Amino acid sequence: MVFSISEETSGVEMNYSGEIDLTGLVFLGSGAGSVAGLNSSTGTLVNQVGPFDSYVPGAPVSFGTGGLTVASSATGDVFGLVDGVDVAGQDELQLPVGYVSGAPISGSFSFAGASFTSLGLTSGTSFLNTLSNGDTIRIDVGISAAVPLLATLPLLLAGIGAIGWAARRRRT
Repeated sequence: MVFSISEETSGVEMNYSGEIDLTGLVFLGSGAGSVAGLNSSTGTLVNQVGPFDSYVPGAPVSFGTGGLTVASSATGDVFGLVDGVDVAGQDELQLPVGYVSGAPISGSFSFAGASFTSLGLTSGTSFLNTLSNGDTIRIDVGISAAVPLLATLPLLLAGIGAIGWAARRRRT
């Protein structure tokens, strides 16, 4: 599972996608929520808009210095990595009700008008949460995904072709 956090002119955007391996994780129970947000100082990331199943994950890793901030909007699958400080003393991994190990999860939330600074985040940093079963959740703050070399090749060839066409046209 990967969380990508980016700073835009309208605020901070957080997107997540991936899958979770439930092997060896202890089921805690089910619940429902209606909040999305983060607390970077405790490692809490949550999109609880709907019912969820909870598991014991191992302690979340702090990824900044900010306090609890509620998102202005959220979409996608329910997901939560919650530190016990932010809920009733129990660290929790929250997933959609009936989640099947290895199934894809994705979603996003926005913090309108926020900045990395106001959320206590530092651009260019990456943090790795290792669950009690060895599975990982990575949080990338302000790190752009690299464009694969093969994906840029057609653009390069089109550019070279356009230059050649323009040069040939100029000679005639």
